[in-house]
Amino acid sequence: MAKTEFITEKIPVKGTPCSFQIASVRKKWAMRVIDNTNNKVLKVVKLKKVTSAVITDNIRDIVGRKYSLKDNPIDEMDLGAKMATLLKQVDDFQKTGALPTPSTVQAKPKPAIRTKQTASKPDSFWSTYSTAISQPVELTNENVIQPEISTETPPTEPVISFGQNHPTHPAPTQPAQASSELDEVFSVLGVNCPNCSAEVDYDAEVCPNCGTPIE
Repeated sequence: MAKTEFITEKIPVKGTPCSFQIASVRKKWAMRVIDNTNNKVLKVVKLKKVTSAVITDNIRDIVGRKYSLKDNPIDEMDLGAKMATLLKQVDDFQKTGALPTPSTVQAKPKPAIRTKQTASKPDSFWSTYSTAISQPVELTNENVIQPEISTETPPTEPVISFGQNHPTHPAPTQPAQASSELDEVFSVLGVNCPNCSAEVDYDAEVCPNCGTPIE
């Protein structure tokens, strides 16, 4: 079964008790909208492309079915402000295949702060930054992760890396999955019957367990 990778954390939809996430399943995009009140998935949607307009329209449609937008309007300005970061994460994932999580993203060391700065120069910040990072710094083995290649046997599990020369997706040597298997993958994203809580397919119209219509 293909692995479902969530590209983003839960992003709150201001003005509502909901949040949403963007996911990747074998190079296909999906979005799920979650009701944070009871941590329940409202709907999972397949996306042909990831744009701010597509995401906003789906959120408005899905949340509007559950809540009255007159009494609880979506904050479009707040939602739009989050799109630049979200779309950059999606673009970076397309280029490198690496998820933007703490396990794969390491913060760059901050340059040393100089106590004496030259006043009234527009380039003083860049001059300070350039000087700080160009100076040699003595580091010990206790606080440095050595970048050299280890002589020990490499781990058997794949390691996600941002390096362009080390793609993380294997070559498509296996035959393409059947659409039924892809549908099965989307079904694990957390769609449940609102009446009996039984797990149902993401595109099911009626719960097979109790017959309740699935919106």
